Amino acid sequence: MRIVTQSLWDGVVVRVSVLLPSVLRSLKIIIEVFFFYYYYNYRILQHGNMTGMVHFRCSVSWNKVKCMRDKYFQWLRVNKIYLNLAKFKSATLVVCGFLVGAHPGHFRREDTELEFQERHQLTETFPFQLSARTITVPMNSNKDAERYAFQAVAVETFARQAKRLREAFFSLRNPAEAKVYHPYTGPYQFVPILQSKEWPAQKVFQLAKVHVKICQNLNVIYLQNLQDIWHAMGPNGNTLMRGFLGLVHTLPNNIKVSVVHWIHNTGRKNVKAILVPKENYDIALEQFGCVHQRLLEAVPLEYHSNIFIDNLEVDLTGGKRDTIQSCNSS
Repeated sequence: MRIVTQSLWDGVVVRVSVLLPSVLRSLKIIIEVFFFYYYYNYRILQHGNMTGMVHFRCSVSWNKVKCMRDKYFQWLRVNKIYLNLAKFKSATLVVCGFLVGAHPGHFRREDTELEFQERHQLTETFPFQLSARTITVPMNSNKDAERYAFQAVAVETFARQAKRLREAFFSLRNPAEAKVYHPYTGPYQFVPILQSKEWPAQKVFQLAKVHVKICQNLNVIYLQNLQDIWHAMGPNGNTLMRGFLGLVHTLPNNIKVSVVHWIHNTGRKNVKAILVPKENYDIALEQFGCVHQRLLEAVPLEYHSNIFIDNLEVDLTGGKRDTIQSCNSS
């Protein structure tokens, strides 16, 4: 687990300043022992924050730790401590690349990693994870080139496995073909960070800008009272996810366009986040306004328990957040 803190000692001194000097000295000694035993690979970043790795057991789930309404998260924020999960022991995480079109504010780490593991035939113990984070890439191949910073879903591992993981992602099918077999991760194109003859700095930089443009052009719509998007809708095995991704709209020139960019489960079991391009937002609201009736007509009765939650009606929630705000909150 990575920790970034701005006021490690300040926070301690504020809370114990009323104690006797001898007690304060003893407490600092204890903290120093804990710090150097558990906290490693620590360093000061350019903006003054200290970052490093810490390994400990925690009975609280990661989703609860990162829940903004939880008291534990509020305590972390007040003390300016920022956590990011590393799923394997490593002193240094290496960013192998990023996924074009994957919105860092809404992607589901568990679902995405699971499908990628199946596509790459990676074992559960292989050190690989996805993380929503800020990435910087050079704008050209010059050594002193200005760097472009952007939010993305990063593909991470540790240094010894970086080459193997990059090669695994390079072997994936073209996104246009892959989405037929792997609808959740297939449309995402992997772009490496490491420069090469096939991937010069200018090409990576241009794709980074394409990724940012895609994410900035997305709005989110929330549907409530729906089961998991991986549940089957009928005997042919098509899932709820495929059903939503298959929604199309016919333009005046008879060209059909996809209404939905992507659909995700959320931290709330009965709520789904649907990402739509801004130009399709009003169309999507109109189509999802009667989504419950459309699902009743399309889903066979024996599959209703896979899709609906009790007798609750599937409808839009009142939560509509701007894409940029969503990205920042992640």
